[in-house]
Amino acid sequence: ANPGEHSVVIYVDGLGFSNSDQAINYTMTLTGTTPTSPSAGSLGGPTVQLAGTGFDSDVTALTVTVCGVEVAVTRNSFQELEVILPACPATVCTQSVSTCDIEVSHGNTTLTLTDKVTFNSDDTPSITNIDPDNAGTGGGKSITITGTGFTATTSDVSVMFDSVVCTVDSATVTQIICTTAAKIDLSNKDGVAVRISNSLALNPDMKPMTYMDKWSSKFTWGGEEENIPVAGDLAGIVEGQIIYLDINTPILKALVINGGHIVFDDNQDVKLMAEYILILNGGSLTIGTEDVPYTHQGIVEMHGNQQSTELPMYGAKTLAVRNGTVEMHGVEVTPKWTELGESAEAGATTIVVNMETNWKVGDEIALSSSSFSPSENEDFTITTINYADGKTTLGLGSALKYNHISLTQTIRGVEIRTAAKIGHLTRNVKMQGNVNEDHLEEVDACPQEFDPDQFAGQTCFMGRYGAALDSDQFGSQLMFHAASMESREVHGRLENVEFSWAGQAFRLGRYPIHFHMNGDVSGSYVKGCSVHHTFNRAVTVHGVDNLLVQNNVAYHNLGHAFFLEDGGEEHNIFEGNLAIFTQSSSSLLNVDITPASFWIVNPQNTFRNNVAAGSSHFGFWFNMPQHPGGPSATSDVCPRNKGMEEFSGNEAHSCGRYGIWVWEHWAPRGDGSCGATEPNMTTLSDFHAWHNLRGVEVVDGSGIKMDNFLLHDNWFANMEIHGCEHASFEEGNTKMTNSKIFGKTESSTGLVMEYLNKEPFICGTGVKLPAIGMFSVIDSEFHDFDSNCTVFEACGGCKVLQGGFMSEFSGITYHNSPKKGQFQWQFETSLRDLDGSLSGN
Repeated sequence: ANPGEHSVVIYVDGLGFSNSDQAINYTMTLTGTTPTSPSAGSLGGPTVQLAGTGFDSDVTALTVTVCGVEVAVTRNSFQELEVILPACPATVCTQSVSTCDIEVSHGNTTLTLTDKVTFNSDDTPSITNIDPDNAGTGGGKSITITGTGFTATTSDVSVMFDSVVCTVDSATVTQIICTTAAKIDLSNKDGVAVRISNSLALNPDMKPMTYMDKWSSKFTWGGEEENIPVAGDLAGIVEGQIIYLDINTPILKALVINGGHIVFDDNQDVKLMAEYILILNGGSLTIGTEDVPYTHQGIVEMHGNQQSTELPMYGAKTLAVRNGTVEMHGVEVTPKWTELGESAEAGATTIVVNMETNWKVGDEIALSSSSFSPSENEDFTITTINYADGKTTLGLGSALKYNHISLTQTIRGVEIRTAAKIGHLTRNVKMQGNVNEDHLEEVDACPQEFDPDQFAGQTCFMGRYGAALDSDQFGSQLMFHAASMESREVHGRLENVEFSWAGQAFRLGRYPIHFHMNGDVSGSYVKGCSVHHTFNRAVTVHGVDNLLVQNNVAYHNLGHAFFLEDGGEEHNIFEGNLAIFTQSSSSLLNVDITPASFWIVNPQNTFRNNVAAGSSHFGFWFNMPQHPGGPSATSDVCPRNKGMEEFSGNEAHSCGRYGIWVWEHWAPRGDGSCGATEPNMTTLSDFHAWHNLRGVEVVDGSGIKMDNFLLHDNWFANMEIHGCEHASFEEGNTKMTNSKIFGKTESSTGLVMEYLNKEPFICGTGVKLPAIGMFSVIDSEFHDFDSNCTVFEACGGCKVLQGGFMSEFSGITYHNSPKKGQFQWQFETSLRDLDGSLSGN
């Protein structure tokens, strides 16, 4: 009977029931335990029987605690309860040996056995390693567990992985060997449980044990050989399955990872081939991890052509992540990119870098132009590597076609470093599209140098940057796109991965790497990757916040390379990336006809220490929309009103047009909200531009402070300002501060711009002053503007006889610059010299 008062009723056959006003009271008692003095390691685990009377048959009416921790009753009767000792709470186990109470409560009654349980941390068994750490679901795998505090009595040892028994074959005080059983319930993920005399073993490093089936095994596919996927099959990996990809797959029609997981075998080279790969319901594709990168060659190769059926949203030739994770981690490459260490002339078959690398013979590298021509970018295969005296000499598979400079100059205390950039392209983990051989075609170089002016006539449509290999321009794509921007259901961690033959021309949204409308993707990143020979950008960040894009190399990409799409994207970080040979594309957006290596449509992002080299048009293009467009469309966000999160340490050289271009309108105001009206100065700092048509051009930008710029050897002008809105200097006008401008240095000696006049570069204007708005030049130096060029000209973007606005100057210093100003007509501009430094008096 249960504890408490119970009525006593007697029934006599033929006479019926007696009165019920008499009662008997059952009292609950707690008298002891079996064992008499229960003890355990700090993780608990042993079973204890509690003796007494009056225990309720309904265990939900009872509450049993050990050390204040409620424990489940595993067996009960009127006189006995059975419980499992819990892990000792940290508040109780403050010493190696600690004791605590057992309490049993029913209603208002609580019974206590004081200091009944002893926890001894020295008695806690501990696991140090599990080898191997995976087994097939069919069972039969021998597992060795090493550690301390075990026992040689096998009957006192039990091992379970995900609640599946591993039969103990032998045991010592430091080692257990067991054989796995078949795992039927794939959803169970209880982990590792090793008990020694019922004490649960500590697993301090969380050593895993994973049930994982091999792709090559017939048991993975139902036990029949004919079920192993063949070419053209649709293969599915369901929830609970972890498949170890241990062979090259045939070209599958589709692979659907529906809650399951695929892990590449790192004991050999492996290639996964399919027309479509779709990841759903928390599934994942893993090639290496952050802590243990993949060491062999792991390839994901997507197949298809322009006639392939396109999936809704995701298209064809796609690895699409709807809900899940892609982990790709290749071997660390050092460095990802660097500068040419010594100048190299056309015809040379070696180049030098001023550091040791871990690059290998057979690796591919890209070498940027260092002239005024984007056509002088080149790529090579490394044939030899020699390291000596802190320098690495790389042998090349073919001779250089062009001169490439590496020059350090110190001019009046200013150090100027001008060098071609070298990007390393090869990675051991790759994602690529198949090459449709039927569509390959050799294209001859244009007879004349390409003119990057969007209004210029051209001599030919293809081969504008030299001889090339044309194709159907239909490559692979990796697309992360969840069902909702708030779900945070997609995760991409891409590190030291090579993407090539990727992106699809004539198709918007079909990019090599594409984070699409996912909102906050904190924790996702693209780091140390190479993205080369692509047909539609390099890395696209669309409707996404908090993505890290770091230390990547983009080379030979059509259209904008690093691309923020709609204007709603914020707090993404682009750091340490190198873009070489961003090329014009006639198959994408209109703006891709004149692309930028870095396309910036919302200033609330970070661009730090990036380099644009040899772009066909622009290095960094600031193009702020009034409101975000496309799928991100909203009238509540105004990118033009926002200030820069960070723009520092960036460089642009050898671009066909400008290092920085600000167009269209950008005028930061207040807190950046749409209703803000007060001007709010934003800063671009530490920018280096050389060997561009123009170093910086601001067509329509107000409240922009360009600080500590180093501009030199830019063909037409180092800086040109067309319009800056504010009508007074007090309102936050655009300005250049603490900068150093050089008309010409040794780096440009003998260089020509073929499509202009084929004459050697002479000298570029220092600053061309605005046609509209107020502009300031403060605390800046101008060097080597001799009789061939001018420090200041007016007025940028003016029509003939148009008058410009006022510019003001203070803290100006000149060095070997006798030609301080040049004007084309009367009233062309107005100059305010605040301290006499403009005139030098």
